[in-house]
Amino acid sequence: MAAIVPADIEAVLSPLSDRGVTRTALKVLQMLKRFFNFAIKKHLITSNPAAPYNSTDINGKAGPRRRVLSADDEAMRSTPNFPPHVSSAIKLLLALAVRKSELVQAKWTEFDLDNAVWHIPTDRTKTESAIRIPLSNWALEVLNEQKAKSFNDYVFPMIRKSPGKVTEYMGDSTINHALYRLQSDLEPFTVHDLRRTARTHLAALGTPSHIAEMCLNHKPKGIESVYNVYDYFEERKASLRSLSNLFQSFESGNSGKIIPFKQSQKTA
Repeated sequence: MAAIVPADIEAVLSPLSDRGVTRTALKVLQMLKRFFNFAIKKHLITSNPAAPYNSTDINGKAGPRRRVLSADDEAMRSTPNFPPHVSSAIKLLLALAVRKSELVQAKWTEFDLDNAVWHIPTDRTKTESAIRIPLSNWALEVLNEQKAKSFNDYVFPMIRKSPGKVTEYMGDSTINHALYRLQSDLEPFTVHDLRRTARTHLAALGTPSHIAEMCLNHKPKGIESVYNVYDYFEERKASLRSLSNLFQSFESGNSGKIIPFKQSQKTA
């Protein structure tokens, strides 16, 4: 390890920078700096070879991503051998606006398909609050397809055993890897862009901001999070139904018959 010099770090970062994957290069640099700082603490080395590098060495800072998929982004269907289970996961990420980890680690015991509800427990949410996710008809179709192919407790089971993998659900990098290999002329997009896409289309459909934020399981800000415990389930149900209808229309090639979500007159 002591033989690693700054030139070796540059050899890792340069190919990423040349490919234009700035955010990935930044993450790699951050991880390298942490790794070598840890090695210094353990008295394995005396200096950090990644220390001289910063964002200016990899094409500058990567600003906030703004990528949103549109009706024209249908490359998954035309890409040979695009994994069907990944396609199903992407549909659910778009339809339900949940986080990737919440979906890929989900067990069938969390789902009440008969009543179209997904119960995510407290220990599996970023907000550390349990939440009920209403399931649209499109989401139910995808889930029932997965259920017919299930062979363990997970909605997205591990397809192929990887060295060192101890969990039985789909790998955290599986969707990312499939998107990286996507054969199309589309502007590249990431898993998190799917969540941004869902939020953007919710707004375009007329969903009130506070309901759209609840659809993403974002906590209310300030004192409201203490005094308002209403979960807007019915409102979220209507919103996610409209969102699913939109994406389903994209899938069928007909996006001209979507009815915007109308805010209920009901008050909490």
